[in-house]
Amino acid sequence: MSRRGFALSTALAVLLSGPAPAGPDASVQPFRAGAVGLLDWGIFCADQPMDREAAPGTVAGWLHVPREDIPFHWPGLRQVPAAIGIGFGIRAAGAAAPIPGATVIVTRPGPDGKPLRESWTSDFGAEEPSFSFFRFDTPDEMQTGPWDFQIYKNGERLAQVGFTVVDAGVMPEIVNTCTGHLS
Repeated sequence: MSRRGFALSTALAVLLSGPAPAGPDASVQPFRAGAVGLLDWGIFCADQPMDREAAPGTVAGWLHVPREDIPFHWPGLRQVPAAIGIGFGIRAAGAAAPIPGATVIVTRPGPDGKPLRESWTSDFGAEEPSFSFFRFDTPDEMQTGPWDFQIYKNGERLAQVGFTVVDAGVMPEIVNTCTGHLS
């Protein structure tokens, strides 16, 4: 069964043991291996209704699952304002065949300033892309600095996109569009 998309949240992530390397920032060019036919990224207003799916081993034991496809309101942007109601991430699909059981890894700043590495498993279809994203739900999640999304299958890196999360005041037009005010 294909899982179409999942949101990662601090409370939803698997915290892998040991220190994680810092992810690249938005100045690093995105990477897509030949097995990946589609890779896009961006920012969206995260106000859509979502379901939950069990995710054993995560802090909360579940992940957000969108009920329908979520378009990027700001496609291609990799600088993201830190504000409740903002979501950002990647959409990917296999080139010639589905990529079942891939590992999505997000490396981001932790509340203590040290990098956190979080992961979950997702299926990437060949005809229908999967959406892997982070949605700011709580203030403690809104850590500024470099964030990195990667997709791996059998130890091979298939895709990578770096983002830089900035203070909400740096991008008031996005924050105001999504939340109606600066957080």
